[in-house]
Amino acid sequence: MWQLSTAQQFIINKQIVDAALEHDVVVRLKGGDPMLFGRVDEEMRALEAAGIEYEVVPGITAALASAATLKRSLTLRGVSRSVALATFSRVPRSDEIREQVNADSLVFYMGRDSGVEIAQQLIDAGRAVSTLVAVVEACSTARERVLTLTLEELACGEASSGLMRRSLLCL
Repeated sequence: MWQLSTAQQFIINKQIVDAALEHDVVVRLKGGDPMLFGRVDEEMRALEAAGIEYEVVPGITAALASAATLKRSLTLRGVSRSVALATFSRVPRSDEIREQVNADSLVFYMGRDSGVEIAQQLIDAGRAVSTLVAVVEACSTARERVLTLTLEELACGEASSGLMRRSLLCL
């Protein structure tokens, strides 16, 4: 079982609960869809433990916003019939990339710092070095930046200079 970070448990969750106890309406605004790769589950459990009712309003996840920005569907009839949304873990698991390589389209959240490792593992798992990759930073904001390169270029570290760590890798 994983453990909550100290900041999540004693700062963020506490602030949410304290604000909800003090005010009639509190909004916890998160970017993207709070139900995907966020800490909304821990925040909901903290509110439930305090007996506070809440509502979750879905947002559009960065994968879908990036597909719209790139004007490229994550699925395409007869070509790409599956999508994997993932984060990359440095915890050794021999099957992690193999599971994901089975999807036709791959999206790695917060993947820029691991781009070289992800790319090399995908190449090792059989993805073509010529596979196009889009690195999207700050999607659907005024700060949005997009870099398009090949899996081989990504494996050589060409995306690391200047793009934030929270970038998406879309393959």
